[in-house]
Amino acid sequence: MCTTMSQLKNPYMGYAKFRAAFVGDASKEWSVTPSDGFLRQNEATHFVVRYAPHNSGVNHAYLVIETEVSQG
Repeated sequence: MCTTMSQLKNPYMGYAKFRAAFVGDASKEWSVTPSDGFLRQNEATHFVVRYAPHNSGVNHAYLVIETEVSQG
């Protein structure tokens, strides 16, 4: 298993609700934590990405972080 950490910052006012998941052929071999929450203004959100391959070879998946913009 391989683990890495990354962060994302919301440079805009307010907050944005998000969902994070992997898509693609090998998406079940990848996981991300947290998988949902809020991106707060100028505060880093830390994501932990894990990869646990079931078979050898090359696998592809895409991390998608979908947001909703707050109006308040």
